[in-house]
Amino acid sequence: MLAAMRILVTGATGYLGRAIVRAVIDGGHQVIALVRDPAAAATALGELAVEPRKGDVRDEASVRAALDDIDVLVHAAATYSYARRDGPRMIEQNPAIAEAVLGAAAAVGTSHVIDVSSAGVFKAHPDGPKAGLTDDESPLWGPSDREWNDPYLCSKVLAEQAARAWRDRGLPISSIHPTLTIGPDDRVPGVSGAILVSLLADPCISIAGNANWVDVRDVAAGVAGIVGRSPGARALFAARELDFRGMAALLDRSTGRRPRRFWLSAGITRAGAMLNDVVGGALMRALPSRDTLEFALGVGHVDGATGEATIGRAYRPLEETVAESLTWWAERGTIPRSWAGTLVEAATR
Repeated sequence: MLAAMRILVTGATGYLGRAIVRAVIDGGHQVIALVRDPAAAATALGELAVEPRKGDVRDEASVRAALDDIDVLVHAAATYSYARRDGPRMIEQNPAIAEAVLGAAAAVGTSHVIDVSSAGVFKAHPDGPKAGLTDDESPLWGPSDREWNDPYLCSKVLAEQAARAWRDRGLPISSIHPTLTIGPDDRVPGVSGAILVSLLADPCISIAGNANWVDVRDVAAGVAGIVGRSPGARALFAARELDFRGMAALLDRSTGRRPRRFWLSAGITRAGAMLNDVVGGALMRALPSRDTLEFALGVGHVDGATGEATIGRAYRPLEETVAESLTWWAERGTIPRSWAGTLVEAATR
């Protein structure tokens, strides 16, 4: 049986961070959270038995202090937003956060760092037997790619490059790369959850985008599985590829509803995004930039076998994840109960 360890988690109060904390505690380990506001963190983490340590991931000195008597560092903190105004901030902060946190771990000699990156840093293999497939050996996006102009993608690639540079210098790093992460406890739906919420709306205007999905609890279980292993793992988490039309159909089967949906063709969406870019997003705030849109339209199949191996079981079925997500939101008023349809009707009788 694996001996209990002391695990420092950055980003512990975020959606994925909370799931990681829960999974690591369930694995018998003690969690210490690096937080800027211990009182706010206590509220966010609720009943979870977590020791808060005050600090800032942007300040290497405070991270070094927090790493005292720590066995494993799980770095899950990042700036994540697709609001246009946040683009420059992400590009500046995400690689800087990676440098500060990983530099601190190197300075104090942390024996294992688990870096939470994103599957979005990889592009599909351009040729050969894996042409069109994205896996953990795929190349990274770069400045010559149009998609590089997506601020989130760019910021995560820069952070990934920082992590790889520290690995080359001898820092013992494992890295995980989730695709769109959904599931219960998404209190203020982020980008992934917001796609589901938007497809539930009546009426709904959507694009013919594509995506790969995974349950947040599976990603967290993968992190917990890596905790007790030797450093060096690289795991990509993707349970299922399903485009937005397919996800809409899954939502309808789950809820028994059929919202009115208006699907925009790729051509119309591109033209609208270009015009929206010209006016700084004033035309439609929910419409992504042209460069972000190109990334969404071009997503192909992602191989999540390495992530599944770290869990030690099959991924949860996407139908189960979606049903539990909608029920969780409906029971807490995040979405109207009517949007969850038959998932919550029995409870209201």
